[in-house]
Amino acid sequence: MGISSMEFGFLVLAREKNLLPQSAEILELGESETIALAAEAIYNNPVLVKDDAQRQQVKQRLAEIPAHYGNWPAKHAARVLYDLLFDCKRYCAVDFAGSSQAHPFDLNEPFELDGPFDVAINNGTSEHVFNQYQVFRSLHDHTKAGGVMIHWTPAFGWVNHGIFNLQPDFVYDLAHANNYEVLLSCLLTHGEIRPIDRSTDLYQLFEREQPFRNALLAFALRKRDAAPFRTPQQHQSRRG
Repeated sequence: MGISSMEFGFLVLAREKNLLPQSAEILELGESETIALAAEAIYNNPVLVKDDAQRQQVKQRLAEIPAHYGNWPAKHAARVLYDLLFDCKRYCAVDFAGSSQAHPFDLNEPFELDGPFDVAINNGTSEHVFNQYQVFRSLHDHTKAGGVMIHWTPAFGWVNHGIFNLQPDFVYDLAHANNYEVLLSCLLTHGEIRPIDRSTDLYQLFEREQPFRNALLAFALRKRDAAPFRTPQQHQSRRG
């Protein structure tokens, strides 16, 4: 699944705000790959790369990828990015069409891995899974108490990209039901990252700004405790 300039911008913003766990073990639903994301965007980003020495190391790693990894250069470029974002200590992916290292589990069903993990990422994957309850429960169950869950998925537009889109209120209803802390919630377009919350006037946003009629919803949630997953009810978050 893809990390384009949109998802990259969201992840960098979260890192800049110190929201991403470090020395992290990562689980990803949908093995990530960079899509039309230039290497320069990674090694020239001052949030990710602090000095010239580190920049040269990152440039060298990225330059060596095509020669060493054959058909999977975009996936290994994403691993370089995750090292910079999370100081990644372990990476695990679930993906039917991933590399040989990915687990080909059916996300409509429960699965077991050697976890839990510090970070669990829904990498533009949940919209392709019929069993929405199970995919969000699996993310919950495989995240440590105190860990972070990161999602990006279509909200509006993206016709026939997947079988589901999410509404922004879903973030808060999910968080309310499971005692998650909403660390960051944004709408993404190819030109902008727009932080939103429950007070954002989305109707006015769509009326005035055409690009947001075809937007991704990206959000990061902290799992505060080890309680079992609870099914949300719509708009429960507005009641208390």
